[in-house]
Amino acid sequence: MHIIAVASGRSGSGKTLFLEKLVSRLAMEGCRVPVVKHIHHGGLTLLEGKDTERIFKAGAGIAAAYAGDLSMILLRGVGIEEILRIVQETTGSDVILAEGFRGQAIADEYIYIVSGPEDQGCLDLEREGKLLLTTSLSLHKAPQCPRFKPLDEAVEEIASIILSRYCQRFA
Repeated sequence: MHIIAVASGRSGSGKTLFLEKLVSRLAMEGCRVPVVKHIHHGGLTLLEGKDTERIFKAGAGIAAAYAGDLSMILLRGVGIEEILRIVQETTGSDVILAEGFRGQAIADEYIYIVSGPEDQGCLDLEREGKLLLTTSLSLHKAPQCPRFKPLDEAVEEIASIILSRYCQRFA
């Protein structure tokens, strides 16, 4: 299992927008890549008073909901390593995209979203040999990261890498 994390120095820098475009681009080629999202604040919210929320709130260790082609599984007390293993086994995918795991070393490679020229975290990742790509959604013209690319160009480059390395049966 190979994990590519979309990382950033701050909330609102464009991680979700980047992933939305990337997943859409991959889906156009028939490649379904699972995404695991870390929620830093607010926690998970379910529709108040609905069956799944009531059962999970009552203390169920696992609550699953099934609606034809869409389903959801809630797990209590499970760490990120186990979540990634479950996602990999369930989907059979060779690669998982992760978003928002700032400060956690869960990924093999990182895509760093630069929110401004003051973001220096991408340089540390580059030295460690884990940086796959750096992009910026800000208005700043001169980001400090050596591999800066505009959003659409970055999406195309990463989609190409993922398709060739992990979705060869679809490409």
